[in-house]
Amino acid sequence: MRFGINTFLFTSPFTTASVKLFPQFKKWGFDTLELPVEAPEHIDPVKVKAAADKHGLVIGSICACMGPGRDFRGTPEEQATATTYVQTLIDQADLGLPVGHWAYLFSRGSHRFPHRRRKEGALRPGGQESQALGQVCGIQGSDPLH
Repeated sequence: MRFGINTFLFTSPFTTASVKLFPQFKKWGFDTLELPVEAPEHIDPVKVKAAADKHGLVIGSICACMGPGRDFRGTPEEQATATTYVQTLIDQADLGLPVGHWAYLFSRGSHRFPHRRRKEGALRPGGQESQALGQVCGIQGSDPLH
């Protein structure tokens, strides 16, 4: 069993400079990290991975931080923005960051529930890309999926 920590508990946004927290996480006994990436340009995946390796930590997952304008349940424009954002995170993961990839799908407090097929269609490309790269793509929403 590995024990992990989500960096949201200590910093937001997580940036490449946030790797300064890694020695403390290791000292506290954590083995794996969950990194919320609010914007792909906030991190240099190669440097973040190297820092984790240096401190004996595994990056177990990346969280896609879904907020206003990024919503797989939203308008076609919001879905397209969410898809592009998650696709960029998946591409970064291919540079060696996570074994798992977690996507937070919905804006917190959003109560729009469009037809289920629209959500499934929006999720399919990212899931197929993750599978092709040998990644696991998990789904966690802050609101129900109905």
